[in-house]
Amino acid sequence: MKIGKSLCIALCILFAGCYNKEASMDGLNKTWNLAKMEGKTFSKPISINFNSKKNSFYGDDGCNNIFGSFELKDDKLKLGNINSTMMACEDMKTPLKYTKLLKRVKYYRVDGGFLTLLDKDKNALLEYMAK
Repeated sequence: MKIGKSLCIALCILFAGCYNKEASMDGLNKTWNLAKMEGKTFSKPISINFNSKKNSFYGDDGCNNIFGSFELKDDKLKLGNINSTMMACEDMKTPLKYTKLLKRVKYYRVDGGFLTLLDKDKNALLEYMAK
């Protein structure tokens, strides 16, 4: 009986861990359009998409396509291997700033149709609206 109880508890913990990851990813797996950068309203076409099956992200920084990998645990989000195509655009200030902010992301929050990427002190860096 003890073995059956222990097995049941172990399986519950295992499935709960898998369920939580998938539940958190469901909130991220969509196209997000940038609405605010460091609290300032933003209207240029910048977006990010997450692919939980490949632990990757891709999007547009206003000039180039961006892509990379991510790790997710609870409310922590680490974006890694951030790369982009190398188009030369007239205004590179915004794309460079956007990429720099992505590198500072440590946490995330999904609230309804809004995604907020936060720094190590949980200050909002980038705020998106679901497409």
